[in-house]
Amino acid sequence: GCGDWQTASGANISTQTDGHVIASFGGRYAAACGERVINIAALTHADFIWGGFLALWQQAGGTTRFTPGLREGKVPRQAVLLATHYGPPLSEVVHDIDKYSNNVMARQLFLTIGAEIGRKPASVRQSTEVINRWLAKQNLTMPELVL
Repeated sequence: GCGDWQTASGANISTQTDGHVIASFGGRYAAACGERVINIAALTHADFIWGGFLALWQQAGGTTRFTPGLREGKVPRQAVLLATHYGPPLSEVVHDIDKYSNNVMARQLFLTIGAEIGRKPASVRQSTEVINRWLAKQNLTMPELVL
């Protein structure tokens, strides 16, 4: 039998001092399990954003060294806006989610709906309630809908 295949896989994630993340698997995996997917969050939100920023900076030819890490907090009153970036329109995002069947993006959109219209932080329950309220206002009765 397959049993607790995730624990038996011996998945280990470690972040190196240079920022690289190493994933290793040193356990057992029964052939009876077939192909499975394991999702492991190897980075915190701040580490992910910081790593993405550094990668893009280096790809663009940036050579300036930054103090490691991302600082989170309120923007100082005396700060000056240097640039504004607007993401693609929602219709384009949804098109890409559908075209590439991207479940991670679909879940992020679903949770964002709850967080933006409801309360933060987002939750599945809250996002479901927000969408169901909107459907009711549109007189769209869908008792079979599972979100």
